[in-house]
Amino acid sequence: MSGKGKGGIGDIFYSKLVKGEYTKPVDIGSAINTSATETCPHIATDESYIVFTRFDETNVKNTGIFISYKDKSGKWLPAVMAEGGTKEKGGLSPRISPDGKYLFYVNGGMFWMPAGFICELRPKELKNK
Repeated sequence: MSGKGKGGIGDIFYSKLVKGEYTKPVDIGSAINTSATETCPHIATDESYIVFTRFDETNVKNTGIFISYKDKSGKWLPAVMAEGGTKEKGGLSPRISPDGKYLFYVNGGMFWMPAGFICELRPKELKNK
């Protein structure tokens, strides 16, 4: 879920399903949300990582598809840009294929790329996930 939070124009929030009802949305935190706009989140089915789009009008090099991983305590680590997951203005709606092998995104058309970056960018202490 995306919306306006404390960070930028658009931030990422999450909600949990408890006893058949969703809890109030909570800001996902500063490891992901910045003064730029974060949107289009896609979380792994095991919730070990999240990919999303970041738009930074002040720094085009900070615009693109980003990934963040949960550490062993369940906290999100600072997001990093997915290598190859950007064009000059970034990609929208990043989605990982059900088999985890491909990233699909929109940028004036539909594009895909191998999703090997998910393992490559995962911090060493989390490599066993």
